[in-house]
Amino acid sequence: MFGRINKKHIKKWEERKNVEKLIRALGYKRDSDVRKGAAKALWKINPDWRESKEAKEAVPKFISALNDKNLDVRWAAAEALGKIKAVEALIPALKDKNPDVRKGAAKGLGEIKTPQVVKPLISALKDEEYSVRREAAEALGKIKDLRAVKPLISALKDEGYGVCEEAAEALGKIKDLRAVKPLISALKDEGYGVCEAAAEALGKIKDLRAVKPLISALKDEGYGIRTEAAKALGKIKDPRAVEPLISILKAGYKYSVLGEGDLVRMAVATALGELKDPRAVEVLISVLEGEGEGSLSPRSLRQGQSINATYMYTVINAAVALVKIKDPRGAKALFDTLKGKDLVAQNAAAEALKMVKDPHAFLEALISERKRAKDSP
Repeated sequence: MFGRINKKHIKKWEERKNVEKLIRALGYKRDSDVRKGAAKALWKINPDWRESKEAKEAVPKFISALNDKNLDVRWAAAEALGKIKAVEALIPALKDKNPDVRKGAAKGLGEIKTPQVVKPLISALKDEEYSVRREAAEALGKIKDLRAVKPLISALKDEGYGVCEEAAEALGKIKDLRAVKPLISALKDEGYGVCEAAAEALGKIKDLRAVKPLISALKDEGYGIRTEAAKALGKIKDPRAVEPLISILKAGYKYSVLGEGDLVRMAVATALGELKDPRAVEVLISVLEGEGEGSLSPRSLRQGQSINATYMYTVINAAVALVKIKDPRGAKALFDTLKGKDLVAQNAAAEALKMVKDPHAFLEALISERKRAKDSP
């Protein structure tokens, strides 16, 4: 075909928009990086090219690349077929003998996002290979067609690796209310991945029926589930979540090597900022100042005690939440922190105050708080 080529050739042909040579490079057997690069370059060159005769003629080579031993090549080919919108080639490929081809076809169809591809992808949810079912679920989530809701709800019970998680994520993207009850049930699934995906999906759908189950999920043994439940409650913004979220921050900082506990606290602080409820101000100030049972105090930090990045981000999130709530007490705490000696809190306050769109209004809140304190008996 041609002599030895490498990634530099691909880059040059991409810059020169040499479609013919890039298409031929799809069949270059000596180097999978060359094949992958050619596939990616072809769909990046020009949106108009994807509708051209040359693009349609290149489809068989992309289909052939779905059989490639290299995963990256298969993925690049699937993306390219999706960009070309080669529906006529991809739908039959869903029934290919090779599961990798079927999986790549599902991925490609997810890029096309037209009503025509929904039924074939729904059928692919019953493929004998779990990886194909998983890819089909993800593709249906990208398309967001309501016809996929019931099949995806059924897929929540799929035991294939990652299938139910992708189904939950897809339902969250579609945001159909029929999915709420099944997703609430999935919060109690034995697999942590399913529970986390279900909590995240419920946060996207924002149905009030999910509030109580998500509050209960804040007490789950898995920190990932607690984290996603807190995030979801912040998105739903129901005031019933405020006190349960506050109680988590009141429990204080518990040191761990990986900082799992503060992943939850990070999410809780963010959620309280989204809820914008004044009841959260005091506990957020305590996080900013390093107080509370089990806290890692500024003094202990200065004495050299180790600290997790998650702890620092929790403090930052608490500071940001105080800005969002716009309570005079929070304004005072942030400005006072800038004058303090705790570097973690100082940095958090500085980062949060960058978000203030109206510094004058924030300063007025601080002045009002000081005046109130002065006038109080």
